[in-house]
Amino acid sequence: MEIQKGNVAVITLIIAVVAITTSVITWLIATRIQVPVAQPVVVQTQPVVKSAVTQPLPKGRIIDTTQYKVDDFLKQYSSLSQTNVSFIKKIFFYDANYPDTSSIIFVGDGVNANIIYFVDAGDNSSEKVNADIYSLDTQTNELKVLYKALPSVDSFNLIGRLDGKLLFEKINSNRSPGPCYNAWVYSYEHSLPTLKNNPDQYNPGTVKSLNINNLNIGFVDFVVPKDQYDSEKVIQETCYNEIHKTD
Repeated sequence: MEIQKGNVAVITLIIAVVAITTSVITWLIATRIQVPVAQPVVVQTQPVVKSAVTQPLPKGRIIDTTQYKVDDFLKQYSSLSQTNVSFIKKIFFYDANYPDTSSIIFVGDGVNANIIYFVDAGDNSSEKVNADIYSLDTQTNELKVLYKALPSVDSFNLIGRLDGKLLFEKINSNRSPGPCYNAWVYSYEHSLPTLKNNPDQYNPGTVKSLNINNLNIGFVDFVVPKDQYDSEKVIQETCYNEIHKTD
């Protein structure tokens, strides 16, 4: 009888296990539990929009300078350090009470879109001016003095860039150009000094170049290309025509 009771107990246990297992399976099927499958994450990339002034500039042709009001320039390059902001305000005579009276003229590097070049022309009210040339990396805030000019009656106004050369107009401080004056046109039409004909006459505007990669050479003469002259001559004549409309 003991053996039979043991067999009955075993059989009862087996039946209980089977019943429980069956109940669990039935419950899983009834509730349709599913293991979640990881979905791939799709990253939406937005196109990077760069300012027109920081785009790499075309090679093989003259690029004119860009001019901004100082306030607008600082908004454009809002990541500039406070030290560089103060420096720019100082050399371009920024007055918070008259913000529209000061502007910065610069040109891009052409290779590194973050680098710009500009000139500290000094205090124009004095007889002597400095033409110190700077480069500024607007991303790293690295400011460099590329060329430290000696005080002179001449200033070198930055007017453009041709690949690795910065282009400047050499100007005597006594020069007073008209409203339609164009440096490219003047230099092309007055490429040679006139001292031979008149020793007292000074050639007030000639274009010079400065090789960024070989600054030791200093300023050298630059001949304005004919196509540059032709296009700038149209701009100058258009200016004259607009002025004479009111006459």
